[in-house]
Amino acid sequence: MLRIPDAKSQARLLVEELQALGLEIQNQHALDVVAKLQGFRNWNVMQGTPAKRKRTVNTVAPEREVDGAVLRNYNPNQQIAVTWSIGDVLSVRADLTDDEAFDVLHIALREHDATTGITYDVLQSHADYAYPRRRFPCTIQYTGGNGTRRSVRAEWKAGGDRSFIVEGDPSLDLSGDSMTVVFDALPGQTFEMDEDDHAALFESSNESAHDLAMELLAAQKS
Repeated sequence: MLRIPDAKSQARLLVEELQALGLEIQNQHALDVVAKLQGFRNWNVMQGTPAKRKRTVNTVAPEREVDGAVLRNYNPNQQIAVTWSIGDVLSVRADLTDDEAFDVLHIALREHDATTGITYDVLQSHADYAYPRRRFPCTIQYTGGNGTRRSVRAEWKAGGDRSFIVEGDPSLDLSGDSMTVVFDALPGQTFEMDEDDHAALFESSNESAHDLAMELLAAQKS
């Protein structure tokens, strides 16, 4: 993997060469091109992934080697530290793998702004940019306003403001009781929803959103 400074130099060279040919390209696009040539999804993922990453409990700055001096010099009487984990990332993007969630933490660390800090919104923003949200096709049966049972095709987004996007009517509100969800990738399983909250889908099935997303991804690959 290219060192980050070398990658930036290549991106600048790409911009200059294209400009000499009368072609304009944004620097961010050039960075994304360099990242893709290195096998990464985009620049954010590349710069958040160290060349040699070791996932250890004592890793304070994953993008560079740490000799332990930071931990040894930490004084709880004069300093404070806030820890973010992959669990925090998965709480806003349940469809990510553990490694992808860890990459998002790397990005949040590298892009850290002392004015904004790191929040759940910041983590979700980085995650959505680095890993576009996955959608899982499904069929939802629900009770309409007149009491009749209806069936609609939809897609589940693991995380975000709206969990389900209904085909043909994205604004349709499916929250409510007596909902049954069957995913295309898991035809033999049904998930019941008994509260005005999409989280009830997982509470009633005793399965977390992350576990379900991983199960769906595995089933789609098989």
